[in-house]
Amino acid sequence: MKKNLVLTILALCTLLPVNAVEKTVDCGSKVKITATPKEGYVFLHWSDDVTNTNPERIFENVQAAIEIQAIFGKQVTIAISAEEGGVVSTTGGTYMLGDKIEVEATVTDDCYEFIGWSDGETNAKRTITVTNETATNIVAKFKLKTFKLIVTSDNDDWGTVQISAVTE
Repeated sequence: MKKNLVLTILALCTLLPVNAVEKTVDCGSKVKITATPKEGYVFLHWSDDVTNTNPERIFENVQAAIEIQAIFGKQVTIAISAEEGGVVSTTGGTYMLGDKIEVEATVTDDCYEFIGWSDGETNAKRTITVTNETATNIVAKFKLKTFKLIVTSDNDDWGTVQISAVTE
């Protein structure tokens, strides 16, 4: 007499509700399971084997009930750039939600100074944690330094002074 066993497959992503597919199979059955990510998501691994990144699994000889989760992640594109006067250590790329990106903004011209990032962060060296589900652009902001130039005459009755720009 054959035994009926329950095979439960769960799909899990921390941002989506968990859904489960359940099927009753006979003892000794050969069963194939497949994890298919939706657009913008990727299959990461199975809950019982983090090294198994193959979205297809075959159970050759089912002898007991099985419960396993397909672990998915959300891919996000982060673009990192710099305004005139500086560079950034990375230009970004495609990351998973929760990833951390180390980036540093560096001044490349002595006439500029770093003033912050487009998202309000003020440290030139920082860690960005990917939390936004949509593509994001982060810009290192630099500004041209300005200086006051004060020229005076020791005696206005004897001569005057002026300042004018020189273009070559």
